[in-house]
Amino acid sequence: MALFRTAGPEPEPIMLAEAKAHLRVDHDAEDELITALIKMAREVTEKHCGLVLGRQNWRLTMDTVSARQPTPLALHPVHAISAVTVYDQFGVARALNEESYGLRTTRRPASVAFKDLPNAAEMENGVEIDLDAGFDTEDIPAPLRQAMMLLIGQGYETRGGFSVSDQPVAVPQGYDVLIQPFRLLRI
Repeated sequence: MALFRTAGPEPEPIMLAEAKAHLRVDHDAEDELITALIKMAREVTEKHCGLVLGRQNWRLTMDTVSARQPTPLALHPVHAISAVTVYDQFGVARALNEESYGLRTTRRPASVAFKDLPNAAEMENGVEIDLDAGFDTEDIPAPLRQAMMLLIGQGYETRGGFSVSDQPVAVPQGYDVLIQPFRLLRI
């Protein structure tokens, strides 16, 4: 199973002007660095929380799926399935009809329930599920926005090369408290 982003987010959930105001930067000389820090902060926060911050398109690839058990999606929130494609023994693609599967979003993680699947030979080379996921920029919870700002600030201040023993802090103070309510705890 592999999950990868195919598009987005456009724009990033933290705008360059917001980050520069937070950093108290009033020049354009470091815009490229700050833009990279915004992307880093989003990706780190997404990974820590299991959330998608900003609308994005993703593709989940699997060897097989089952009609007996829903397939969990390791993304949240998921808005829609744009396509499900199966590949036969010769690698020929076939899109499944939308009525043959359903998106379940009442739980986290969301899942796909399959009602009608082709036979095993028609899925011998795997399945791809294309998803539309993520918070709209204006709907990202304020604590997650602030957590990203903390990461941007730390990255800006400690951008030089430091060994692990010389690092002032591994994670900015307060970051864990801000993201804690949004983390998906696994048993």
